[in-house]
Amino acid sequence: LWLLRIKPDLSEWQNIPLAVGPDTVDRFTVAIDNKANYYLYCLYVNQHRGGRNGRFTRSPDYGLTWEMEQDFYNTFDPHLFLGANTVLHCIWRFAINGREIHYTQNRYYGAPARWSGLQILSATGEKCFEPKVVQADTSPPWRAPIWAVWTVARRDTEMLDLVYTISTDGGNTFTNPANLG
Repeated sequence: LWLLRIKPDLSEWQNIPLAVGPDTVDRFTVAIDNKANYYLYCLYVNQHRGGRNGRFTRSPDYGLTWEMEQDFYNTFDPHLFLGANTVLHCIWRFAINGREIHYTQNRYYGAPARWSGLQILSATGEKCFEPKVVQADTSPPWRAPIWAVWTVARRDTEMLDLVYTISTDGGNTFTNPANLG
């Protein structure tokens, strides 16, 4: 996985190694915060092996350098979103069975050892795909709704349903998943 940095005037292009080596990177997700001296965030996974197959890293200098990777959960289809203030949200499919949706957050710009406990948003036994998480830009930020959405293959068919859940308490609890259709 490489980062391509391009100057605003297009005068210089840089290829910067992000995750290079013998391990495979199947999926990745990136986010950026909205501060003047912003962080870049990246979570990448090897979906061909079990265990903690995810790695999370962040860059404090616009992608020029990256911090040491943090081990992450057993992850398929990860998605990052920087929400209210300093809160980085993450959602993914559980890699062991692909039938659970997991969520965690970090309230300190993705700092090491600051991830909240793992929450299982859905464990119905049906195949899940492409989870996404977003947070509304409302005030106060700790009460801004968090929306999680994913697709479900009912009875493992190709007919996918869209399912969602909402948190109105900063991601501490979520509603029961509901079908959008």
